[in-house]
Amino acid sequence: MPILKLCFPGNILSIAVLIFSSSLFVGCSEEKVSISLSGLNYTDRNIINFTVNGYSGANVRANGGGGSFVCCVTIPNKWRDDLNVTVRWADNSAHPEHFKEKIVKVPPYADGDFGTFVVHFYPNDVVKVLVTTKTAEHPNYPYPRPTRNSLDNMSHKNLFLQEQPLRARAHKY
Repeated sequence: MPILKLCFPGNILSIAVLIFSSSLFVGCSEEKVSISLSGLNYTDRNIINFTVNGYSGANVRANGGGGSFVCCVTIPNKWRDDLNVTVRWADNSAHPEHFKEKIVKVPPYADGDFGTFVVHFYPNDVVKVLVTTKTAEHPNYPYPRPTRNSLDNMSHKNLFLQEQPLRARAHKY
């Protein structure tokens, strides 16, 4: 008789619901870490405000930044190949309600890199992010501050070879 009960469609449905529900919590068990958030602005426009996945960053003056840290942004403890963040920012003080947005790939990081999540704003709405313990002045910093000459003389594509196709759009809120 127990075999007949197991084959009853109501039990199969219950088992399927249980298996499906359990699988929903597998992704929720990912360990996360909270680290400081900072911005570096390599453009001639002030960044009025920026966010990373909804976590608010500070204002970043034109051709400046890196000195202000906000707590915190949460990222997975272990880097994944599909790890992206949504960066939103406004760079028009006359219309700070008009935001731009990009989905940015997070480059690989390791356990020892949990210092700061840095957002780099470049001309032409190019955005790069980095999880690092290094400052922009460190000789091995992967995204060195471009010089005015390098920005003027290099093409957009040559300067940012690693960038993935991203979307940008203006929002009015």
